[in-house]
Amino acid sequence: MHIPVLLDEVVAALQPASGKTMLDGTAGGGGHVEALLEAGARVFATDADAEAVERVRLKLNTWVERGRLQVERCWLDDSAAAAREAGWAPLDGVLADLGLSSFQLDTAGRGFAFAREGPLDMRFDQSRGESAAMLIERCDMADMARILRDYGDVPNPRRVADAIWAARPIVTTTQLRDVVAGVVKGRSSAIHPATLVFQALRIAVNDELRRLSDGLPALV
Repeated sequence: MHIPVLLDEVVAALQPASGKTMLDGTAGGGGHVEALLEAGARVFATDADAEAVERVRLKLNTWVERGRLQVERCWLDDSAAAAREAGWAPLDGVLADLGLSSFQLDTAGRGFAFAREGPLDMRFDQSRGESAAMLIERCDMADMARILRDYGDVPNPRRVADAIWAARPIVTTTQLRDVVAGVVKGRSSAIHPATLVFQALRIAVNDELRRLSDGLPALV
């Protein structure tokens, strides 16, 4: 079950209705997609995560059969082109619910969370690209410090990067968690010290900011 955040506000902003065509570039669990469909719109939904695509197709198959929904696997920065190629343009509204989903966090094998042990992956699209473990292995300390600073606002990024570099190879989520916790041991914080490190690596692994920068102009 997927309960979207700010669902009423999203629907109010996009104003879906019969005759309108919407694009959801981060389909996730399909909660936003379903609400847009129920309001009368046609929806072209995309997601880079193959599991999310399959989940939405199964959940909303009735709408697919009616011709009101099409779900495709692609990144946000490719979704405008995908909609045009599929004949769903022009669009009346676009939704991008950025970040990761509870499904991804709750699946240990995806490597997004440090609460339970799993492979240090973090890829939205597991069919290509390098995992977080591979990224750590090839990065020098300066590159790692830059990633931690720019994508996570990690305090003392060089110190954390040095610890990560010295501990390589790091192949599991709990390994990385413990390395980071060891560096900032004894420091007070409202969140676990590994939280921002995991965020930074996830953004780097999936090239999220570049994809957003490239994708938004095309969607507009």
